[in-house]
Amino acid sequence: MAALSAWRHGSDKLMAQGTRYLSTRVGRRIMALFVVSAMIPVLVLAVLSQRRVVAHLVEQMDARLSQTSKSLGLEVAQRLIMVGRVMAVRASMVAGNGAPDREGGILGDLPPGIRELQYTSRNEIGRMGFGATLPGNARLQLAQGRPALLDGGSASALWIVVSVPGSGGGEGLMWGRLDPAYVWGTEGGSSSLPSGMNLCIFSGNRLSLFCTTPIPFLVVPFDVTLPTTVSVKLFNWHLAGVDRRGAAWPLFLRYEFGADPWTVVVSEQLNDTLAPVVAFRKTFYLLVGATLALVVLSASWLIRRSLEPLGQLKEATQMIALRDFTHRVPVLGSDEFSDLAESFNGMTEEIVHHLAAIEASHDIDRAVLSELDQESIVDTVLSRARLILPWEVIAVLLPDQEAAEAEWQVAMMETDGVARRTKLQLALTLDLKGSPSDRMETQNVAAAHQVMEALGLRDMGSVRGFPIGAGTGRGGLIITAGGREGDVTEDAVHLTDRIADQVSVALSNARLVKELEAMHWGTLTAFARAIDAKSHWTAGHSERVTSLALAIGRRMQIPEPQLELLRRGALLHDIGKIGISASILDKPGPLTNAERDRMNEHPAIGARILNPLLAYRSVLGIVRNHHERWDGLGYPDQLAGTDIPFLARVLTVADVYDAMTSARPY
Repeated sequence: MAALSAWRHGSDKLMAQGTRYLSTRVGRRIMALFVVSAMIPVLVLAVLSQRRVVAHLVEQMDARLSQTSKSLGLEVAQRLIMVGRVMAVRASMVAGNGAPDREGGILGDLPPGIRELQYTSRNEIGRMGFGATLPGNARLQLAQGRPALLDGGSASALWIVVSVPGSGGGEGLMWGRLDPAYVWGTEGGSSSLPSGMNLCIFSGNRLSLFCTTPIPFLVVPFDVTLPTTVSVKLFNWHLAGVDRRGAAWPLFLRYEFGADPWTVVVSEQLNDTLAPVVAFRKTFYLLVGATLALVVLSASWLIRRSLEPLGQLKEATQMIALRDFTHRVPVLGSDEFSDLAESFNGMTEEIVHHLAAIEASHDIDRAVLSELDQESIVDTVLSRARLILPWEVIAVLLPDQEAAEAEWQVAMMETDGVARRTKLQLALTLDLKGSPSDRMETQNVAAAHQVMEALGLRDMGSVRGFPIGAGTGRGGLIITAGGREGDVTEDAVHLTDRIADQVSVALSNARLVKELEAMHWGTLTAFARAIDAKSHWTAGHSERVTSLALAIGRRMQIPEPQLELLRRGALLHDIGKIGISASILDKPGPLTNAERDRMNEHPAIGARILNPLLAYRSVLGIVRNHHERWDGLGYPDQLAGTDIPFLARVLTVADVYDAMTSARPY
């Protein structure tokens, strides 16, 4: 008992540990692998064995049913033949004694298998319930001197008819109604049917003549199209709520009795036959349970051994995810898990190094992309790159955009951290299209050496040139030189190449922004001139008002972003005059009231024109309200005082001043 208790305690502890590790996905996978690997062979073996046993039992059942259906069918046939022969003998006795007495005599003495005897002439067939004449097969059978079997619609209405030739009243027929108990072999409650089997006999016209288990009258469990030869048909049958296996054998009666063949069906319950399989299943379930328990215990032990170091690795990775790079995995043992722990610790060291480089690189990216001036971009790159790159000299070579093609600007920083600038006249050939390794090993290296020599820096050891893309014009280089051999790594080379690419993007962006800004203001100026050109009285008005408004704004120390809005609004403030007739704008004398009202609509027209343009929504107040007055008598909204937008008030001063100092006929 003590040993059993100790075993149970140990197994419970093992299961508890296994359950804890099963909360992990890897633990569940290992457990599933164990269970599948152990259970699939057992299940496959059990299924195959069960199928083999079931097939063998069904095969034995089929042989038994086939043999029984044939033997029972032959017994029925023998009884019918015996009754037919007795009827033939009785007919010959009647023929020798003349017309029989229907009330008794020979007809009243019933032979075995006959329940009733009747005699009719050929003209009295109708009173037997088979019509005025016999079926063709029966007439042919009687003409040949053989008995005929007639089916009256049920087992109690089966008749054997024989011909009575040469009787006194002419040729007649003797009718014998069959005794079903005799025909089926169930006289006295005895039967040759084996225990557990069911016997059914069907007539040729689909009628159930006899069945030991009651069934619906017209239910036929098999294909009624029987073969022309004597063969057994096996089938499954659901009879009286029970699944059965059956065998059907055709009992041919054409030759002896001129009747359609009967079908003898013998069936047996499948459950009785498959009882050994049911017992096998119960035993199998117990076996599966025991196997599963053993597998789970073994898998729990292995999972614990495997997942404990994995749990430590998981904890370490979570610490790294929380940016704690001081955590290390203990190296225990000498298996693959210890190798993994060593690799993980080495990888952590590499991550620390790379993160430091990436952080510095991102600082360079943010600083570079926040600048739009070329000098500021170069100064930022040099100061930040000096902190993370191992070379003694770092220089940025860019073309002098305002000088000849052979002139270059060089900004250089050495280990002292001081930036120096100079201009060089050199004929350089740069490769800006190849792969990074090609670009650093061909023309760019030669160009970097030329620059270093021109700067008076010789014997600097390894010199490299990292290309800056052609988006800057003719392109440029980040040049590196010197540095201790152990400090210059492939990572440092790739980092420098990435910085060069980022400088290319930053310089290209700065150049594009300047071009877009110039195009933007050029477009607005051209638009303003097009507006002013509609009337020769207002030529140059928008540009003069813009210059005057900006001068006022600067004197008032308005912030630069607000001055940009004021500049846009001033250039476009009279855009609404596009909707004013030239006859009003160019009228040489005072305007009528109607003309004055129409002229006063131009601020609102201008606001409507600019409203769909999202970029000019911020200047709609300037355009619409630059003709409002402090006393509220302006137009179009009659705003007063500080309700008038501030920049619109500034523009109003400049606009009124230019109007008063210009020749305006109206």
